[in-house]
Amino acid sequence: MKKTKPNSTDELEKQLVFIKGAMFGLVLAWVIMIVVGLASVADAYELGIKYGLGFGVPEQQEPSEVKFVSVEIQNSLGSLLKHKLAAGGWFDPKPVLKRSGASFGAYSIGIKVEPGIFYAENFFGVSLISQTDSMLSTNFEFTEEIGVGIQDTLGRFLGFQWKHFSNAGIQLPNKGRDFLLISTGVRI
Repeated sequence: MKKTKPNSTDELEKQLVFIKGAMFGLVLAWVIMIVVGLASVADAYELGIKYGLGFGVPEQQEPSEVKFVSVEIQNSLGSLLKHKLAAGGWFDPKPVLKRSGASFGAYSIGIKVEPGIFYAENFFGVSLISQTDSMLSTNFEFTEEIGVGIQDTLGRFLGFQWKHFSNAGIQLPNKGRDFLLISTGVRI
């Protein structure tokens, strides 16, 4: 099969769609925060940025070059229980693979254990994605996230996470999307 080289106009158009989608995701996250009442809580927040790559693409049986980025805000519901909002997206720089990018907004609840400078967390939630594709057939998706990391006394943190999107078989195809992520941020 002969691969065609994408022209720069197609690349620019895809990147603009991704940026617009990410902006939509950020606005959606803030609207959810206001509705849920997070914005008025006077507790400490964690602001974080995540970046990573997609992996385990079933059609290719090799790691993907799908890029992932998100911005998150996390707040406490108790000593271990946390909730967070995330907005971001993913983008495939190789259009010949016939997979698209999408933006998302998500709300998750989970447990975060913080012994000393280390932390471990596990979150489950729901998300809305801007576009379906051969991996995710619905705009409503469930998310799961497992992570570990280190933090200092100033509230800065650095971690490694796995994030999964799936519609739990509501509609096929439901291959799901998985990402390995590096996260960093600060508690304010």
